Amino acid sequence: GVLRPTIYAHFPRIQEGLSNIVDVGANMDCKPEHLVQFAEMLTIYQRHAAGIRNPVVGLLNIGEEEGKGSEVLKQTWKLLENAESKGKLAFAGNIEGNDILKGKVSIVVCDGLVGNTILKFGESIPEFLGALFKPAMQQLVTSGQLDQKSASTVSSMFKGLFEPFDVEKFGGVPFLGVDGISIVGHGRSSSKAIKNMIYMAEHMIERKVNEHIADVLSEK
Repeated sequence: GVLRPTIYAHFPRIQEGLSNIVDVGANMDCKPEHLVQFAEMLTIYQRHAAGIRNPVVGLLNIGEEEGKGSEVLKQTWKLLENAESKGKLAFAGNIEGNDILKGKVSIVVCDGLVGNTILKFGESIPEFLGALFKPAMQQLVTSGQLDQKSASTVSSMFKGLFEPFDVEKFGGVPFLGVDGISIVGHGRSSSKAIKNMIYMAEHMIERKVNEHIADVLSEK
């Protein structure tokens, strides 16, 4: 019953837990039916593999009001409401880009072009902030406003802030909707990341994620 397989990505957020954006590059041109299935499949994964009892879906748009955005997004809204009425997912309506890091919803739905752009922008944040932080710390030490020991402590705390961006911790993400288990990792994945991908694949098999996806998508 899968129209198109999809891939998602984790994103850190202010609240505890993670935001999950789907799709992030597997599908550039999406019909409303595709976007709804992406939300349904990731909801199933979150429920059965991630232990999130009631993940909430938000449709990424240019405003929160119903009727905003393109015709595809307007139709997707209606289909997501219909899916919610059947108990397939929980739908919070439209969300905007500034809601992603706030953690307003646990699943953010968009096409692969938008999702991949957000993902690549997010990956640049640690490097950008690090480039601002390093000279600022050096200036504080040079001017005597901060001693070397304190600067080292602050630097360690600063690095800790970016732990949620560490892709090695997750290893990769599942390619949802394929006939089998497929985990997609970064081209520069380390042995640690590959190990975590193997654990993830094993977990998906144990939790029967694909079977649950097939059951839900076969429902009318």
